[in-house]
Amino acid sequence: MNEIYIEIGKDNIVTKVHRFPFDPKLGLQTPRAELEKMGHFVKSIPEPENIVGKRAVMKYNGDTDQVYYDYVTVPLTAEERVDSLENAFNELIMRGLSI
Repeated sequence: MNEIYIEIGKDNIVTKVHRFPFDPKLGLQTPRAELEKMGHFVKSIPEPENIVGKRAVMKYNGDTDQVYYDYVTVPLTAEERVDSLENAFNELIMRGLSI
């Protein structure tokens, strides 16, 4: 399995990901020692959860050498708000409740 190269910014937020840093054609064309001065290598990056109203922020934990996600609240778009209201309304109808 290939190692994944990442660079970290403020608050341990991952700012750069390169899945094939040593590939002859697609790689960074930089020696490992130089890359280690600027970033880190990890074995895998998990997929973020898709949570309505939240945005996944990729972060790096240097103690465990793992990537994880923090989820921050973002305003819903008008379409997402309408969808949410429609879902809640449909649930009420399915339960036989009147509004």
